[in-house]
Amino acid sequence: MKRHFGTFLTRSFLGAGTSLTNIEHRMIEELISSLPDWLRATVETQIDAYDLVQREVDGRALNFYRKRSGPSDCMDGLPTLEMHGDEAPLMKITVRLGDEPELVHATLNAVCGRVFCVAFSRRVDGIPSAATIAVTDRKDAWRSNFQRPNNQSEQVAGCKKPEPMTASPRILAYKRLVTEYLSKAGVRWADRDEPLKYIREIGDAARMILRFGSQSERAEFYALLDDESVSGMVYGEILADNRAPQEVRDKALLMLKRDSESGQFM
Repeated sequence: MKRHFGTFLTRSFLGAGTSLTNIEHRMIEELISSLPDWLRATVETQIDAYDLVQREVDGRALNFYRKRSGPSDCMDGLPTLEMHGDEAPLMKITVRLGDEPELVHATLNAVCGRVFCVAFSRRVDGIPSAATIAVTDRKDAWRSNFQRPNNQSEQVAGCKKPEPMTASPRILAYKRLVTEYLSKAGVRWADRDEPLKYIREIGDAARMILRFGSQSERAEFYALLDDESVSGMVYGEILADNRAPQEVRDKALLMLKRDSESGQFM
């Protein structure tokens, strides 16, 4: 598996592409090598075609994209994974890094037929490159989520978006949380920690939509900016979403500045 994504020019001057650390690279190789041959072949082909990796701010996840031939999620000409549902884990491993007492859990995840993310239980990009890696546990998460195609050579994706979802469970879950939060309006809290719990859950729901949602789900989520009662907690999430249209990001920034100046946040 390659370690450098994008060209030297894009990595150095344009901020596009990423070089994996030695530890990240070795852990991902462990995840991929644990897959059965028929899954591993597709995963390796997809990753080889990717030219952009986004390391999340907290260092606990790596997201893979293909931008060379158009939209970042374009899989034109590449084999895809036959999945049950929109998102699912492929493989989970637990490793010990060097002499560190705390184990690290890593998960290889797929979304809509493509490898999308590697998540770590804690950041590993600062671990010395010479540290040893000892796998203490492997879980074949793919067994309940993926099936072997009858003819894998025919399973090739066109460059198209997932079919629009009707009554998206993610959108409905987000709206339910916001509705519950607003219905209490600061006067029906069971304890002082309850509003913070809602804020965290609403933020998590927003991130799930922006990270794993289909194009139609994200468009529906962006439209919530027009509803003053549900937008206050998600401005930052939208600004951090590099797939959001510029006009949406501009609007979120204006509303964030407005609420910052007034001191009013949901």
